[in-house]
Amino acid sequence: MELNNFPILLSMELKSIYQLIYKAKFEEALELIEIFEKKRKKASKDELSCLILKGRIYCYIERYKLAIKVGELVYQLCQKLGCITESIDALIFKAHMVYLGQIDE
Repeated sequence: MELNNFPILLSMELKSIYQLIYKAKFEEALELIEIFEKKRKKASKDELSCLILKGRIYCYIERYKLAIKVGELVYQLCQKLGCITESIDALIFKAHMVYLGQIDE
C-alpha cells in the first residue's frame, strides 16, 4: 500500500493518517481523521480524502454498513466536486462493501 496509489492526498496530515492505516492502527487513524475533518472546509478534496480513508478503515475492521454509508458520501462529494474517476471508484467500493457485508451475515 503506497501513497502513490492514493492520488488525491493533499497534505502531510493525511499522509500521516494513511501511514497509521498501513500500520493497522485504525482507531488512532479514525481519531486523527475526526480532528482533521473539523479543521477542513466542507466539499473540498481534503474532505474527500478523509472520507476515502475512513471508508477503507471501516472496510478493514469489517464495519461494512458504515463503509457503505461512507462510500455513498464519497460518491455524492465526488459528484459535487466533479471528480469523475473517484465517482466510479466510489460506486465500485460501495458495491464491494455490500457484497462483503452480505457474505459476512
